[in-house]
Amino acid sequence: MSISQQKLLALSLFIAWGLIFIAVWQVTAESPREEGGPAISGPSNFEQPACSPGYSTLDRCGWIAPVTQNMAGENILPPPTYSFPPPVRSTPTLKGRIIFMSNRTGRWHIYVMQADGSSQTALTRDPNCDDSTPRVSPDLKRIVYRAQCGSTYGAIVGMNIDGSNPITLTNGATYDNSYPTWSPDGSKIAFASTRTMGVYNLYTMNANGSGATAILTTTNKYTSQPVWSPNGQMIAFVSNRDAVTTTTSDVYRASIDGSNWMRLTTTVADNWYPTWSPDSSTILFSSWRDGHGEIYTVSASGGEANRLTTTVRDNWAAVYSPDGQAIAFSSVRDGYQAIYAMNLDGSNPTALTWGVGEQHSRFPAWIANKYAVWLPLIRR
Repeated sequence: MSISQQKLLALSLFIAWGLIFIAVWQVTAESPREEGGPAISGPSNFEQPACSPGYSTLDRCGWIAPVTQNMAGENILPPPTYSFPPPVRSTPTLKGRIIFMSNRTGRWHIYVMQADGSSQTALTRDPNCDDSTPRVSPDLKRIVYRAQCGSTYGAIVGMNIDGSNPITLTNGATYDNSYPTWSPDGSKIAFASTRTMGVYNLYTMNANGSGATAILTTTNKYTSQPVWSPNGQMIAFVSNRDAVTTTTSDVYRASIDGSNWMRLTTTVADNWYPTWSPDSSTILFSSWRDGHGEIYTVSASGGEANRLTTTVRDNWAAVYSPDGQAIAFSSVRDGYQAIYAMNLDGSNPTALTWGVGEQHSRFPAWIANKYAVWLPLIRR
C-alpha cells in the first residue's frame, strides 16, 4: 500500500470515529429527562427511602439505613446520587412563591422558590442551625419557623420575608418549641412547647413573642402541630390523648380557647400534619393507615376521610394554595424527599423540586394572597 493510500485510510478512520462520537453524544444529550432539570446519574443500587410506622419523634418520616440524626432527632442522609429517571415534570401556570425546608447542604435551612419550582434560593444559611417548619404571615411580610442552634431544644424565630432581621421569639435553651402558625390577622402565633409539663402542649403568644398563654394542655399525652383556621374560630392539631397506643396520634379541632374538642380521625395509625382549606370547611392531613403516608381530607365537622394520593411511598405535610385550587405537599414517591403540587382531587402530581441539588425538600407553604390565580395542573 502506497503512502498516499495509507494517509487516506487513516483520514477515513479518523472521520468514522468522529461520526461515532457525535452520534453517541447526541443520544446521551437527548436521553429522557425533564426540561430545565439536570441530568441525573449515579450508581444503580440506590436504596430507596421509606418511612417507619414506629418512628417516634415529631419529625415523622424515617429512612432506611445508613442514617444519621441531628440534635432534633431529624434524620439526615448524605446527598445521594440517583440512577432512576426523574419524575414527570409538567409546566403548570402557578403564580406566587412557595417556602420550604431542605437539608441539601447538610443542615436544614429555609428556602423559597417560584410556584413552578424555579429560582430556588436559601433564606437561612447559619451553618450552626437547623431551621424547619416555616409559615408565612397573612400580610406576606414575615416568616416564623423553628430554629435549633447548638442546643437540644428548638426556639421559634421570626424573620422578614426575604430572610433578613431574624428575631428569636421563644426560649430554646431549656425546653422545646415547634410548629409555629399565624393567626388570620397576624397578631398572634400558636405553637407547641414542652415548657411546663415536659410534653408538647399548645400555646399562643403575640407576634413579637410576648404574652405566651397555654390553650390546650395534657399531663401525660402530647398535643402538637397547631394550625389556625382562616376564619379565626378554630385550631386544628394532633394529639395521642385518645390513641390506642401512646405512639399513634389523631387529628382534632377545637375552639381557640381550647374548648369544644372534636376528634376527626380514629384509625390505629399515625395521623399528622393538619392544614385548613381557605374557607375553613375542610382539613388536609397525612395518615399512615395504609402502611405508609398518604394525604387525606376530612370535613371540619367530622365524617369519612377522603384519600387523595395513592402511592407505595410516603406523602405528607400537604397545604392548600391560598385560593383553594391546588395542593402542595411533600413526598418520596420518586425516591427522595421532594415538593410536589397537585389538583384538589389528587390528580396530576407535579414535581417542583427534584434531582441532584434539590433533594431532601419538604414542608411547603405558599406565599400568595387569596386573589392569586392558580390554574389546574395539566400534564404536557
